Amino acid sequence: MTWSDLTQLKRLLQHPSCLLTDQPSLEKYSHDATETVSYPSAVLLAQSTNDIQTAVNYCREHQVPV
Repeated sequence: MTWSDLTQLKRLLQHPSCLLTDQPSLEKYSHDATETVSYPSAVLLAQSTNDIQTAVNYCREHQVPV
């Protein structure tokens, strides 16, 4: 996901502040209880079903893996 994608997606979201792109947030969500670490391009903490629908549709249309 490019910065252009992130900027466009943020404009489309009903709650743009729920799209996290800062390094501390990405680091926090880069792993779980396993030892595998994978840094995301962004983290969506959706506040509505509309946010989820918008993000999934954007990713599908722009061939961005979820």
